[in-house]
Amino acid sequence: MENATKALIIAGAILVSILIISIGIVIVNAGKEVEGVAQGEMEAQAIQAFNAPFMNYAGEQRGSSVNTLLQKIIANNASNPDKQVTISGLGTDPNTVIALIKSTTRYTVNIKTDPKTGLVNNIEIAQSSGAGTGTSSGTGTTNP
Repeated sequence: MENATKALIIAGAILVSILIISIGIVIVNAGKEVEGVAQGEMEAQAIQAFNAPFMNYAGEQRGSSVNTLLQKIIANNASNPDKQVTISGLGTDPNTVIALIKSTTRYTVNIKTDPKTGLVNNIEIAQSSGAGTGTSSGTGTTNP
């Protein structure tokens, strides 16, 4: 009888130990989940902070604004070698494109982000076809 009582006490102790270990594992996993959510929010804020200076220039812009955007791209590429922003449209070198931009001309800026990281990775700059481009068109009539 005494052996059966000791066996039940030992079995109960083992079950309580398993229960305590299980609760500990659940608490640790819950902590990791909260940490993962917090880290994801920090990453989202970092992405938004990186993209914000470029996003203000999306759409149709005057040449002076495009020059400012190109200066920001040059500064970003110099300070963030692992987060380079490329340009396309009028050229691929921001320093060369700055020389081509006319301050009174209107340009269309299309901003593209990397689908994996969410970071701006390419900015396409094209001359707008609307008013203010410095071009003129006439009827082309001539006298006989």
